Amino acid sequence: RRRYISSIAVSSFSLKMSEDLLGVIQLQSIGPYSVAWVQGKVEKAESEEKGEAEHLLVPVEKKFRSQHASAFVGDFSLGDLRQDLVKGGIKTELIQGVLVCDDLISIQRVGNHNEIVIQGPLSPKYYRVRDILYGQYSVCSS
Repeated sequence: RRRYISSIAVSSFSLKMSEDLLGVIQLQSIGPYSVAWVQGKVEKAESEEKGEAEHLLVPVEKKFRSQHASAFVGDFSLGDLRQDLVKGGIKTELIQGVLVCDDLISIQRVGNHNEIVIQGPLSPKYYRVRDILYGQYSVCSS
């Protein structure tokens, strides 16, 4: 019997958010958590209590801030989505891991990261299906 032990050495340190940064970020509630996109830079600052250096996360200048896409937080099963679509009056069929909606729109998980792909002709029905799909997630945006 063989026994393998592996470990990864990780360097880490604690950061404090500056008051300026806290004034810039926009917290959003997702379940019991408050989350936000944060773009900052790390500076060393003198600790008031201990008299030693601490790491402070401060906002980056506006000209260096980048845009980002919304983050979809959470997970669901195609079966749960199917139930919500049916409740919304959309006919669904699950065919070999692809959820087909009203014979026009398909939803499936693809790739190593189980990304969700929705395909179909752009129409009011497509946007209705997409809205129900998005309802499965909590969305964090800027």
